[in-house]
Amino acid sequence: MSLRLAALASGAPGGDPLAAVADSGGLLVGLWALATILMIAASAGLSLTVARRRSTLPRWLGLANTVVVTLALAMTGLASEPLRAFLTPVAPNLAHALFFASASLTSSAKESFRSSIRSQTSGTRSRQAIRPKSR
Repeated sequence: MSLRLAALASGAPGGDPLAAVADSGGLLVGLWALATILMIAASAGLSLTVARRRSTLPRWLGLANTVVVTLALAMTGLASEPLRAFLTPVAPNLAHALFFASASLTSSAKESFRSSIRSQTSGTRSRQAIRPKSR
Protein backbone atom coordinates (compact mmCIF):
# COMPACT_ATOMS: atom_id res chain seq x y z
CA MET A 1 0.00 0.00 0.00
CA SER A 2 1.36 3.39 -0.92
CA LEU A 3 2.04 6.05 1.67
CA ARG A 4 -0.80 8.22 0.33
CA LEU A 5 -3.34 5.37 0.52
CA ALA A 6 -2.17 4.53 4.02
CA ALA A 7 -2.62 8.16 5.08
CA LEU A 8 -6.13 8.24 3.57
CA ALA A 9 -7.08 4.91 5.19
CA SER A 10 -5.91 6.11 8.60
CA GLY A 11 -8.13 9.18 8.42
CA ALA A 12 -5.18 11.56 8.42
CA PRO A 13 -5.97 14.86 6.74
CA GLY A 14 -4.76 15.08 3.18
CA GLY A 15 -2.63 17.82 1.79
CA ASP A 16 -3.86 20.97 0.09
CA PRO A 17 -5.42 19.91 -3.24
CA LEU A 18 -4.47 23.13 -5.01
CA ALA A 19 -0.87 22.76 -3.86
CA ALA A 20 -0.91 19.20 -5.22
CA VAL A 21 -2.05 20.52 -8.60
CA ALA A 22 0.73 23.12 -8.60
CA ASP A 23 3.27 20.44 -7.65
CA SER A 24 2.05 18.05 -10.37
CA GLY A 25 4.00 19.83 -13.06
CA GLY A 26 3.40 22.13 -15.94
CA LEU A 27 1.03 19.96 -17.96
CA LEU A 28 -1.96 20.13 -15.61
CA VAL A 29 -1.43 23.80 -14.81
CA GLY A 30 -1.05 24.56 -18.54
CA LEU A 31 -4.27 22.72 -19.39
CA TRP A 32 -6.12 24.56 -16.63
CA ALA A 33 -4.77 27.87 -17.97
CA LEU A 34 -5.92 27.00 -21.50
CA ALA A 35 -9.37 25.97 -20.23
CA THR A 36 -9.60 29.23 -18.26
CA ILE A 37 -8.74 31.34 -21.33
CA LEU A 38 -11.32 29.48 -23.44
CA MET A 39 -13.97 29.80 -20.72
CA ILE A 40 -13.37 33.56 -20.42
CA ALA A 41 -13.60 33.99 -24.21
CA ALA A 42 -16.82 31.97 -24.45
CA SER A 43 -18.40 33.77 -21.49
CA ALA A 44 -17.47 37.17 -22.90
CA GLY A 45 -19.03 36.25 -26.25
CA LEU A 46 -22.18 35.02 -24.53
CA SER A 47 -22.45 38.13 -22.38
CA LEU A 48 -22.07 40.42 -25.40
CA THR A 49 -24.65 38.47 -27.38
CA VAL A 50 -27.18 38.59 -24.53
CA ALA A 51 -26.47 42.27 -23.83
CA ARG A 52 -27.10 43.17 -27.48
CA ARG A 53 -30.43 41.29 -27.34
CA ARG A 54 -29.36 38.83 -30.04
CA SER A 55 -30.34 35.93 -27.83
CA THR A 56 -33.52 34.74 -26.18
CA LEU A 57 -31.69 34.32 -22.88
CA PRO A 58 -32.55 36.82 -20.14
CA ARG A 59 -29.97 39.46 -19.33
CA TRP A 60 -29.37 38.16 -15.82
CA LEU A 61 -28.15 34.89 -17.34
CA GLY A 62 -25.66 36.80 -19.47
CA LEU A 63 -24.28 38.43 -16.34
CA ALA A 64 -24.33 35.22 -14.32
CA ASN A 65 -22.12 33.42 -16.81
CA THR A 66 -19.80 30.56 -15.98
CA VAL A 67 -16.79 32.75 -15.21
CA VAL A 68 -18.68 34.85 -12.66
CA VAL A 69 -20.27 31.81 -11.00
CA THR A 70 -16.93 29.95 -10.96
CA LEU A 71 -15.22 32.89 -9.25
CA ALA A 72 -18.04 33.21 -6.71
CA LEU A 73 -17.89 29.50 -5.88
CA ALA A 74 -14.08 29.50 -5.70
CA MET A 75 -14.08 32.51 -3.37
CA THR A 76 -16.69 30.81 -1.20
CA GLY A 77 -14.48 27.74 -1.12
CA LEU A 78 -11.56 29.73 0.27
CA ALA A 79 -13.46 30.34 3.52
CA SER A 80 -12.45 27.03 5.10
CA GLU A 81 -10.18 24.06 4.50
CA PRO A 82 -13.00 21.53 3.78
CA LEU A 83 -14.66 23.92 1.32
CA ARG A 84 -11.29 24.63 -0.26
CA ALA A 85 -10.66 20.92 -0.64
CA PHE A 86 -14.04 20.10 -2.21
CA LEU A 87 -15.78 23.22 -3.58
CA THR A 88 -12.90 25.09 -5.19
CA PRO A 89 -11.74 22.24 -7.50
CA VAL A 90 -15.31 21.47 -8.62
CA ALA A 91 -16.33 25.14 -9.03
CA PRO A 92 -16.00 25.25 -12.87
CA ASN A 93 -18.00 22.05 -13.31
CA LEU A 94 -20.69 23.18 -10.88
CA ALA A 95 -20.85 26.62 -12.53
CA HIS A 96 -21.39 25.04 -15.95
CA ALA A 97 -24.08 22.71 -14.60
CA LEU A 98 -25.90 25.63 -12.94
CA PHE A 99 -25.60 27.79 -16.06
CA PHE A 100 -26.92 25.17 -18.47
CA ALA A 101 -29.72 24.15 -16.11
CA SER A 102 -30.77 27.81 -15.80
CA ALA A 103 -30.58 28.31 -19.56
CA SER A 104 -32.63 25.19 -20.14
CA LEU A 105 -35.28 26.19 -17.61
CA THR A 106 -35.63 29.72 -18.98
CA SER A 107 -35.73 28.50 -22.57
CA SER A 108 -38.35 25.84 -21.84
CA ALA A 109 -40.43 28.35 -19.86
CA LYS A 110 -40.29 30.82 -22.75
CA GLU A 111 -41.19 28.12 -25.26
CA SER A 112 -44.16 26.91 -23.23
CA PHE A 113 -45.33 30.53 -22.88
CA ARG A 114 -44.98 31.06 -26.65
CA SER A 115 -46.82 27.85 -27.47
CA SER A 116 -49.68 28.78 -25.13
CA ILE A 117 -49.93 32.21 -26.79
CA ARG A 118 -49.86 30.56 -30.24
CA SER A 119 -52.63 28.14 -29.29
CA GLN A 120 -54.76 30.95 -27.87
CA THR A 121 -54.35 33.16 -30.94
CA SER A 122 -54.79 30.32 -33.42
CA GLY A 123 -58.01 29.28 -31.64
CA THR A 124 -59.28 32.86 -31.85
CA ARG A 125 -58.48 33.05 -35.55
CA SER A 126 -60.24 29.78 -36.34
CA ARG A 127 -63.34 30.87 -34.42
CA GLN A 128 -63.35 34.17 -36.27
CA ALA A 129 -63.07 32.38 -39.61
CA ILE A 130 -66.06 30.15 -38.80
CA ARG A 131 -68.23 32.88 -37.34
CA PRO A 132 -70.20 34.78 -40.00
CA LYS A 133 -69.72 38.51 -40.15
CA SER A 134 -72.60 40.52 -38.73
CA ARG A 135 -74.02 43.36 -40.78
